[in-house]
Amino acid sequence: MIKLNRIASVLALTCATLAAHADVVIQNLSATSTHISFDIIGTITVQGSGYHHQFGFGHVSDPSLDWINSFNGAASSVSVSGPTKQGISGVYDLTGVYGETVWTVSSTAWLIGDQIDLHYDLVGDFNLANFHADGLGFQNGFTQGPAIEGANNLLVISHVPEPMTLALVGLGLVGAAASRRHRS
Repeated sequence: MIKLNRIASVLALTCATLAAHADVVIQNLSATSTHISFDIIGTITVQGSGYHHQFGFGHVSDPSLDWINSFNGAASSVSVSGPTKQGISGVYDLTGVYGETVWTVSSTAWLIGDQIDLHYDLVGDFNLANFHADGLGFQNGFTQGPAIEGANNLLVISHVPEPMTLALVGLGLVGAAASRRHRS
């Protein structure tokens, strides 16, 4: 029985960890009409059709939602931390046929499986009536078009941990505690 408890707790914690890091999540979103900041954390699991040294952040739900009135690339930044593979050398806005999206450039291509932990700090004039996290996406690899392609969207909106993840962590902790109690 003790072995079964240990196996169940390890399996539950492993599943919870995988569920928590399966995609890319946006955290710490703060938006004003002149400053938008957020963190992008997770694992690259899909890629766009080209230019894999670029990350794009923009609309997936409605390409007509123009939220960038003007963008100050010189004052904006993207910083990296944690297990992120490489630095970001620039951040800029694409308009017109490419939609209203923010793009960053790295020196080499990103690969599926790469871990990212990025902090975006965007400066400009933003139309907050059109800026909604639920309608935005994050993509590795540039795809020409009016918005981030839904099929290549990595972003999972997760302001708080998902109930399934919390349940799996709780199950794992209960199993670990029961296993420890039986050992003593």
